[in-house]
Amino acid sequence: TSLGQDASRMIDALPANRPVDLVSSFAQPWSLEIALLATGAPRSDAAECVRLARQLFLAAAVATHGAPLGVAQQASTALAQLLPGTGGHADAAATVQAFVALSQTLPSLLCSAWFTLLDRRHAATLAQLREHPELVPRAVGELLRLASPSRAVFREALAAVEIGGARIQPGDRVTLMLFAANHDPVRFADPDGFDMDRETTGHLAFGAGLHACAGATMVRMAVVVATESLLDRTALVELVDDAATTVEWIGGFAIRAPAALPVVLAREVVP
Repeated sequence: TSLGQDASRMIDALPANRPVDLVSSFAQPWSLEIALLATGAPRSDAAECVRLARQLFLAAAVATHGAPLGVAQQASTALAQLLPGTGGHADAAATVQAFVALSQTLPSLLCSAWFTLLDRRHAATLAQLREHPELVPRAVGELLRLASPSRAVFREALAAVEIGGARIQPGDRVTLMLFAANHDPVRFADPDGFDMDRETTGHLAFGAGLHACAGATMVRMAVVVATESLLDRTALVELVDDAATTVEWIGGFAIRAPAALPVVLAREVVP
């Protein structure tokens, strides 16, 4: 596919045998191409669209009570004016969300997943995926559960309900802890472990119900394509030195992802 070809071409252009940041050098520019294609955003406005989308993403990442206000609302309005086909309020909101999700959340998801996959504890799994690339989609399902950057979403109750002994009244603001649910030992045995054979049906990386991520299928496909391309076009990818413990993170309560993912990659493994 064209997405796979673009990914392979960009990975081939990365320098080998010296540190390179997979966030800024691959995940972000590749994801931006998908965002431009999916939303029809004009390439001439790409830089400004990304700047505004970044404001929205970072505001959402640190939110602790719901929709960000102030500067984020201004950024959302400005971004809607730059994107095509956003005449109605509903269309504008959907298109803005799509651009932010593809240009900001997708690269965060890619690098969160790769940060987990490249952990030395998972070397055997990584080697298995290199030898059997047809297993990548299965691994991605587990990576979505284990390493999704989306940690919480906020909702307003429409009716009275009791859950786990807690009474929720109409109008109450409710925080749904997606990360905690995906690491619930009642639902997933050894929830912090990376088990590629695990049945991951029911994970909440994309939310659930009426408010589930509308682009979940596209995002999952993108993670599979990018991961397949990374493994296919390299012979070795390793985190730089102590990156596993020193990597800086962006976001906060609602979203958390690596700010950078420094790796060294090789085209051939030297005996």
